[in-house]
Amino acid sequence: MGPFLLFTFRFVGKDKDYWRSFFFGGVGWVTALTVRYVPVHIPLIIFPIRLAVNTFSTTIYYAYTALAAAIFETGFRYLFLRRSKNSYLEKNSSFNSKHVFTFGIGWGVGEALIVYSLPMIIILLFSSDPLSSSIIFLGSLERNFAIISHLSLTLIVSSSFVRGKKFLVLATILHFILDFVPIMTLSITENFWITELLLALISIIMILSVYLTRSHSLNFD
Repeated sequence: MGPFLLFTFRFVGKDKDYWRSFFFGGVGWVTALTVRYVPVHIPLIIFPIRLAVNTFSTTIYYAYTALAAAIFETGFRYLFLRRSKNSYLEKNSSFNSKHVFTFGIGWGVGEALIVYSLPMIIILLFSSDPLSSSIIFLGSLERNFAIISHLSLTLIVSSSFVRGKKFLVLATILHFILDFVPIMTLSITENFWITELLLALISIIMILSVYLTRSHSLNFD
């Protein structure tokens, strides 16, 4: 997360417009998380024992949660990004790929703060069992690759503004793969390093694909 914050500072400087896009991204992720919380946890309430002892049921639940995350995050990513775009156009200001870029990083950093940084701080302050350096490193590594993935997905979603809603479908499918494949890999191999390597591979392929297809080189005005 740290490298992306430093990069954002270098990338946009003190420009308040771009930092507002960054903030929109972070709030968008928190909103998507909040709204999907109940649907994701309903199966745990209805079928707690079956999910605990049945491998097939657990796999179905992993797929369900990955699909829910993909649908809700793609939907709210689109809504918040469009709202951010419209707010600039209403002020007769331009909305460009740099706004989209900072929005995507903000989305990923928002997630990293909630699911990694905050828990790490709480554990370090109040836990009597110190965390190993490898766990801290793996968590940090995973968050950085997740930010790359969120940036890629944001750039893909932004393409739907001028190229049609099919890019929302593409973003949803890729998000599902990004969530489902690593968790299944960890479940099968029980190896965090293999899982992180796979996540890194998926993230790199996604960002390179977006770059090579130039889906981010758009005029949003």
